[in-house]
Amino acid sequence: MNTTFKTLENLLHNAIDIHHRAGLLYRSLATSTTDERCHMLLDEMAGKEDQMATLIKEFAERAQPRILNTYLQYTLEENPEDVIAAAAPEGAVTITEIGELGQKLHSYQIGLMEGALREVASGEACELLQDILQLEKAEGRAFTRRADSVYGM
Repeated sequence: MNTTFKTLENLLHNAIDIHHRAGLLYRSLATSTTDERCHMLLDEMAGKEDQMATLIKEFAERAQPRILNTYLQYTLEENPEDVIAAAAPEGAVTITEIGELGQKLHSYQIGLMEGALREVASGEACELLQDILQLEKAEGRAFTRRADSVYGM
């Protein structure tokens, strides 16, 4: 990962793209599993990823352009295709592997927002990132509960 200078808007679009791609990955994995529990969990996760992408997009659309144009120097941000490819399991997946995949992707998004928060000086930009970070953390906790409940079935 090279140090990059990106706007907050670029960072948010990266997060949105990762959520979209994660949803596609979960749908793809759902079609390749014969375990009904895995299929159910993957379908639900795909829907949640789409919801998260929509929420972040709405946050970005409501933000003032000057906030979105805030530049930051940041090293965690990667190409969304690379993030998904690195996390994606090969072949049929188990509930445990789905849990690990979800944790990797949630951890990346949380790390992305936390790192950006350390780089941004603007109070309004920090507030926007804090709100998105809280959404990411809440979704990560909800995912863990869903995965645990499916595992217990």
